[in-house]
Amino acid sequence: MKLGIIIVPIILLLFSCAKHEGELIVYPAKEYIVASDRGCYANGNDGWEAYYFVKEKGKNNWGTYDRILGFNYEVGYEYLIKAERVVNKELLEIADGPSYIYLRLVKVLSVEKKDSEGLPDNYLPYSEELPPPSEYYGN
Repeated sequence: MKLGIIIVPIILLLFSCAKHEGELIVYPAKEYIVASDRGCYANGNDGWEAYYFVKEKGKNNWGTYDRILGFNYEVGYEYLIKAERVVNKELLEIADGPSYIYLRLVKVLSVEKKDSEGLPDNYLPYSEELPPPSEYYGN
């Protein structure tokens, strides 16, 4: 009986841990909410980089991800998705490249047309019509 109390948690721990796929560390899929709007930041003087507002289902705070692989996004819709969090160790070496932590879509669970609530007050909404950062900020 005592042996079972020790073995069961160890087995559960092994099955819940991240898996390795070459240079990738892939964590078990969770449910996430993707907000109906995206923010952006200046990438040099000529371009903008968009990012998604994402929060784990059941949590209150929005985080950001610059990529959700396999995800087709449309502004104005809030998504409930199932996704794996991926850490790409190769991207750690690229200083100006994309984030080395991103999400990889497993499945879209629901889509709802709505304005997401609780987004930060100070973000710049992403738009294809934004002028280059040098013009926007008046540099």
